[in-house]
Amino acid sequence: MNPALLRLPLIVLCALPCACSSRSSAPVPPDPSGPTADGNPAMTYEARAVSETLGVDADTAYAFARRIENLPSWAAGLASGLRREGDTWYADSPMGRVAISMVGTNPYRVLDHDVTLPNGTTVHNALRITPNGDGSVITFVVLRMPEQSRDQFENDIAAVRRDLAKLKQILGNGDRDNRKDIP
Repeated sequence: MNPALLRLPLIVLCALPCACSSRSSAPVPPDPSGPTADGNPAMTYEARAVSETLGVDADTAYAFARRIENLPSWAAGLASGLRREGDTWYADSPMGRVAISMVGTNPYRVLDHDVTLPNGTTVHNALRITPNGDGSVITFVVLRMPEQSRDQFENDIAAVRRDLAKLKQILGNGDRDNRKDIP
């Protein structure tokens, strides 16, 4: 094995539904972005920010989206078997049972969350809500992992788009009378 591979940084991947389980295409190499402290090349991955405008203010969107118990209503990859055991949340995902840990409440409306996969790998998912006039924008960053084909990466992006569109549908267009289960 190439010793440089042992020094790769922890990678981040989309924990929402993806074609990750059936990767068979040629891997895409990470782009070197300069040396690390130990002189080895740093690696970065192709990224795509997926956004959806929401018809509700940022605080309302944040209050709903940050509640882990609401994830099954809009995040298909974490849609079944959601349960809390002690201080840890678990969900049944297409990859198997995963643990979910969301960043604490914060004034910046950051919804970053770590998902620990069945193989023990913990991945970080960057998610934000940004004010946008009377509404807001939710943005999820999808990274292309080295072992992902172009089609698999595009499938991950499409899955995130569906999830964010579902959240938009749930939150509605700002008309409180037509929304359910929103604080």
